[in-house]
Amino acid sequence: MRIRAAAVVVHDERVLVIRRLKDGRSYCVLPGGGVEEGEDLRGACRRELLEETGLDGDVGDLLDVPVDTDVPAAYFVVRVTSTDVSLGGPELRRASDSDEYAPSWVAAASLDDEHLVPDEAVQAVRLVLRAARPATGPSGQPIGSQDALEHGPARVDRAPTMQTGAMGVPEEQEAN
Repeated sequence: MRIRAAAVVVHDERVLVIRRLKDGRSYCVLPGGGVEEGEDLRGACRRELLEETGLDGDVGDLLDVPVDTDVPAAYFVVRVTSTDVSLGGPELRRASDSDEYAPSWVAAASLDDEHLVPDEAVQAVRLVLRAARPATGPSGQPIGSQDALEHGPARVDRAPTMQTGAMGVPEEQEAN
């Protein structure tokens, strides 16, 4: 079974996706693909991002989302400095009228209308979007305002990180 590494890229309230049209079915996926022999998960994520979008990025934290046992994937937060996308790699060679790939930026607010698959990808994007919003207190005011003075500081939890163990299988470890 081959593990996938996928990039969750959010820039200016937009999410980077690959729009797909395959055999008449229209949907979106996050940039990503299979981990190659001898490659680590972060390296695969960065390579796939470059191949599918033409963008290079800094691969950050592994996102804590459920793993689909049929198609296991590791989702990473990725920061990019450019937003100019272009398709390359094997997808460019495979593309045809019945099998289209189009790297695109979609508004985060309209993500539900984009048919992003699988569900774990949607969960990963929502985690990143939630983390990007300023923390708010009970009255909806940003932490650091009067709410923080009245209710104390916001609690920050760190999600577990994954590292590749023996046989290339991710192992969960507690983040420092």
